[in-house]
Amino acid sequence: MTSERQRLANRRNALKSTGPKTVAGKALMRLNAVRHGLRGAPVVVPGLEAPADWERFRADMVSSLSPVGPLEETLAERAAGLLWRLRRVERFESLSVAADQVALEIPARPRSTESAIDQLLDEDEDRMTDEEFLADREASVADARATVEKYCPARDFATGLSDLGDEAPVDPAGTLAFLAACSDHAEDEGADDTLSDIEDEEGLRQIAGLAPGPGAAWTAGAVRKVLGAFAAATKKKQAPARFLKAVLGSLDYWIKDAETEIELHAPEADALRQRIVLSGAVARARRAGVGDAAAGHIARYEGHLQRQLSATLSELARLQQGRVATPKP
Repeated sequence: MTSERQRLANRRNALKSTGPKTVAGKALMRLNAVRHGLRGAPVVVPGLEAPADWERFRADMVSSLSPVGPLEETLAERAAGLLWRLRRVERFESLSVAADQVALEIPARPRSTESAIDQLLDEDEDRMTDEEFLADREASVADARATVEKYCPARDFATGLSDLGDEAPVDPAGTLAFLAACSDHAEDEGADDTLSDIEDEEGLRQIAGLAPGPGAAWTAGAVRKVLGAFAAATKKKQAPARFLKAVLGSLDYWIKDAETEIELHAPEADALRQRIVLSGAVARARRAGVGDAAAGHIARYEGHLQRQLSATLSELARLQQGRVATPKP
């Protein structure tokens, strides 16, 4: 006879028996005693299987077994449910294998070079998630591309300015891009604040000696006047020709630096995107699949299903053979 002490111990042990811990284990084991047939909605694992797929599969399996009468129909429904579960087990195992294969394709996280400053940057990057690191690299590439788009037209304009006569008309967009570059270089050279703001086109037109308003077109000579004003505003009071040469040098440096940034960080951003996508795919597959710890349990469960299926089909075959062998009265 069981003692009161033993009954209490049994209850405590029962509280610890909470069943499977993993998503895969719960998805598989929770359906051990489901109903079949038209009331067999629990056969389907929400989020992993579609009820419509199960109904098509069930109808096909039952039809192929050709049951006659309630007993044979019940056995055929049971066989369909067991086959559906076996397919699920195989799918979980396939997802686990696929996850391992995809994991091998995940690129390593990009690393900076071995310079001292890059090693300091590495420490910050190591604290970032892949998503944060990608956002940093995308911002870096976007800024670099904006720099190239800003300064390339200015460099093209500056390169051809010396070949133009003072009265030659010039492209307004190229003019403003070039004068913006002159302003940036003058600021780097410690220019005073007597010049008009580069955003104030009317102020620049006044320096150039042009009439106010959009009526008077920019000319090469007008651009040179503004160029001379920028040159005179620098600490060294540079000559216009020397200032123009220095602006071209700065433009070359800014563009080259931005292109190097794009060359380095754009592939890193691509690798990070691939890493994030593949890591997500692996995580989803592993959540739906089975891990090493659950593999033994799943194998035993699969064997259990196989035995149940074999017994069900044998019983169905016995009934059908008996029905065929029994002559009608």
